[in-house]
Amino acid sequence: MPDELTTGKDFRDDIQRESVRVAMMQLPTMQTGSFIVALALSFSVREVVSHLNLAVWLVMVLAIVVSRIVLYYRFLRVRAERFDGDYWVKNYLVLTFMSGAFWGLSAFLVFPSGSPGLISLFLLAIASLAAATTVSHSSIRMAPASWTGPVLLLYTIRCVMEGGQFGYTVAALIILYLLAIIRFSFTHNNTIISGIALRFQNLELLAEVQTVNETLRRDIARRKDAEEAL
Repeated sequence: MPDELTTGKDFRDDIQRESVRVAMMQLPTMQTGSFIVALALSFSVREVVSHLNLAVWLVMVLAIVVSRIVLYYRFLRVRAERFDGDYWVKNYLVLTFMSGAFWGLSAFLVFPSGSPGLISLFLLAIASLAAATTVSHSSIRMAPASWTGPVLLLYTIRCVMEGGQFGYTVAALIILYLLAIIRFSFTHNNTIISGIALRFQNLELLAEVQTVNETLRRDIARRKDAEEAL
């Protein structure tokens, strides 16, 4: 029984490590893309938002981008080893939450209040990033919620503050979108984890088959040697 428990824990640890590898390998692309989106949004509201606010927000976004890229390069040094999965999951979630909080603050620092067209552009960009984050982060179960939660909740508050039929309607739609995307992230996570587990099981089965084949080859060789000796 203890051996079985140990084997089961090792199997879960292997799955966790692989889920971290899957998420980490997508960090550079996601961070590059998100900063480009931040630059585009800042450029679109440069005439209606304080340049100081734009600079502060861009520095915040750049800081989290750099932090996550540093995490990625640190991970590259250990990804081939049997690293501590819990440690990397915690670091990943903390930086993901901070990224979501910084992006959510755009609803107060650089939000184009009173301009429905620019507000719609912002919401479209945020929704697109939330969808992309859900797909790229889903191998770690709570990672999508750690980003989309603070972003969309802060945008909901900002739209309620905007008031009017437009503001209240958009706020309600954001909440519905948040619930839907978190639900999808859990489903997607289950699919990814099941795929990783199946791959490990197939590799284990292949190793067992190769061991059996090698044993059979040795048995056949011994029998041939015995026949020749007779």
